[in-house]
Amino acid sequence: MKILSKQALTSFIITAISILFFAGITTYLPGYATLLFILYVIVYMVLFSLIPRRARKRTEAEVRGSLILRVTPEESINTMSKDVELVNELKPQMIATLAIPFASIGIWFALYSPLKSLLQSFVPGSDLHSLFLQNLLLYTIIIALIRIINYLMMPKKMIIPLNGCEIYSDGIKSSNLALKFPLDGRRYRVEFNARRGFVEIYDKETRYAYRLYTNNVEKVRSAIERYAGLR
Repeated sequence: MKILSKQALTSFIITAISILFFAGITTYLPGYATLLFILYVIVYMVLFSLIPRRARKRTEAEVRGSLILRVTPEESINTMSKDVELVNELKPQMIATLAIPFASIGIWFALYSPLKSLLQSFVPGSDLHSLFLQNLLLYTIIIALIRIINYLMMPKKMIIPLNGCEIYSDGIKSSNLALKFPLDGRRYRVEFNARRGFVEIYDKETRYAYRLYTNNVEKVRSAIERYAGLR
């Protein structure tokens, strides 16, 4: 039985390391806390952008089969421009993307001082070990609350339009997507919408919906059903 996905496990490990890092710095190196926090944010953002990109490049290198079908960027853009329902779909995720950082900052500043005072009464002592435990609980509670709020605010489906793609006999490639065939039916769901002109691959683990706009949905459907192992 699969308990945690690879992405969920990675996120859990990064969160645990972050909590230990902040608790340790606040306790043992308080004078460097601001500088190290800024460096941490920079490193985190760099890794956050590089890790998915490297994983995609690795998958792209593994897709070496015969080219079955190509959807050009021009075709995708032209078809997408005719989808009048797309704007209404994108509005909630745009609002959530803008609101989540402000909500996270608000929670941090609202809870930091009162929670810190409360924890000092639950974990008495002024020695370094007691302070570390206080800070560890403090960051665990705040970060857990931020993660929960972020999860609740984030739409159940984040639409990512693809700028064209190439479908091969053993996978699919695009500028922001690379997947090997066959697709895992427990993780991915494929939707074909001929009326609006798109094929959507929904990743249940990340909640990302990779949407390919095309003027020939049936042709793409035929290729995916034949080679991706999903029907």
